[in-house]
Amino acid sequence: MNTPNKTPTNPPSETPETASTSTLSPTYVLVSGVERNRIFPDMFHIPPESARESLRPCDLVKLWFRFPGDWPDHHMWVIVEDVRPERPGYYYGVLFDCPVTDCIRFGERVEFHCDHVLDIESFSWRCWLRSLLDSVLGLVRWRRIGAYLPH
Repeated sequence: MNTPNKTPTNPPSETPETASTSTLSPTYVLVSGVERNRIFPDMFHIPPESARESLRPCDLVKLWFRFPGDWPDHHMWVIVEDVRPERPGYYYGVLFDCPVTDCIRFGERVEFHCDHVLDIESFSWRCWLRSLLDSVLGLVRWRRIGAYLPH
C-alpha cells in the first residue's frame, strides 16, 4: 500500500485502482513496509503487527518516502503526534528528519498507516540526539553530492 501524501489515505484493503485520487500532484508517496516484507521476507524486516498497531504519542517511527522525479527514496524518522481512534491503524506524526529534497520539510505533518512503519523506537533523549545527528550528517552528505549533480 503506497499512499500519496496529498490524497486521502486508503485503507489497506483498497487497491490503488479503487482508491480515490486527488487533482493535486503528490510530493511523496509512503511505501508499505508490510508489502516489502512480503516480497523480501529474509532481507526486509519490520516490527511485529502488534507493535505497529499500538503506537503512542512521542514514539519514533521510520517511514519510507518515495519522491517524484529523480530524487532517491529516503527512510526518515517521524514522531507520532496523534493516534486516530476513528480510523484504527492510522496516525499523525511530524517529520523528524532532514530530507534531501524540498518535497517535504523538517517538522511537516505526515499521516500514515501502521503498514508504512519500518522501525519503531520509544522516545528518549539519546534516540532523539542520535536521530538528529543522523539527519544533519545525511543532509550535509547529500548537499555535497547534490553540488555535483546536473540541475
